[in-house]
Amino acid sequence: MKSYVTLLSNDEYFLYTVALWHSWKQVDSKYPLKVITTEKLSPWVFDKMKELNMDYMTVDTSDFDEIFDKAKIRKNWKEAFRKLTIFKLIDYEKMVFLDCDTIMVKNMDGLFDMPMLTCTSRYNSPGKDVKALLSGMFVFDPNMEDYNKILQVIKNVIDGKYIDNKELSLEAVNDEHVLSEVFKGRMHGLGCNWQWMPHVFNRCDVPWDTIYLVHIGAPKKKWFTEDRYINNNVSKPYSQFDYNMIYWYFNKLDEVVELYKLPFEITKKTENVDMSRVPVFIKPTKESFEDKSKSVVDLW
Repeated sequence: MKSYVTLLSNDEYFLYTVALWHSWKQVDSKYPLKVITTEKLSPWVFDKMKELNMDYMTVDTSDFDEIFDKAKIRKNWKEAFRKLTIFKLIDYEKMVFLDCDTIMVKNMDGLFDMPMLTCTSRYNSPGKDVKALLSGMFVFDPNMEDYNKILQVIKNVIDGKYIDNKELSLEAVNDEHVLSEVFKGRMHGLGCNWQWMPHVFNRCDVPWDTIYLVHIGAPKKKWFTEDRYINNNVSKPYSQFDYNMIYWYFNKLDEVVELYKLPFEITKKTENVDMSRVPVFIKPTKESFEDKSKSVVDLW
């Protein structure tokens, strides 16, 4: 049995999860999408998933409570440890993990023919020489051996056994660092078009029609603001193409809110962006960011 899988651990990310689920339907995948959840979700979220006939199951993520409590990094990175429970889903032969804040652009079923652990590399290095993965998308075979290795690395982090590796300290560790340690020498890298992250790959030049997955991964998406673009006050300024992609992403979220009657409102968006025309350059203006009423969750 093979399946895509994502983790929904709090109410705020339900909108993103529905957007991923909607995109999975649109690309006509032959493999299911399993949503694993925690008991922390509000009843209305479970009710809505039932209404939409989403395939979900509640899992126990308590193995990661200690690192969640002790890690000194941002809360969203702490929460990401809970995704590692997917390695316990041993009823599945092969799975493709997708962060819930990703959107499929086209069919990705070819990933199920790829070996464990196939991933996109933080340094865009296709092939077997992957030093660090981006954990927003990867191919894996659930098994208890690797799951126990993950728990052991986390225990070693808590015990301070990686004094020569800053990334495995409580001040810096995240799920990507743990996976990179567990699967060192066993990772197969894909090109960045398989998981495009504007704030990671914004200096690459990849045609839109080659991109499979868009991942806007930042806490509450506040990474992407008008000020960062207009004042260009960042060390790695985005290309106009990447800003178009960000607007495309938020327009997709707005589409999903309306289509499925979700209790969210996108408070910042711009006119429609046709990403099929390459390149499309639409420079944002202050008029593009018309303020709207407060949403249930302010995504920006």
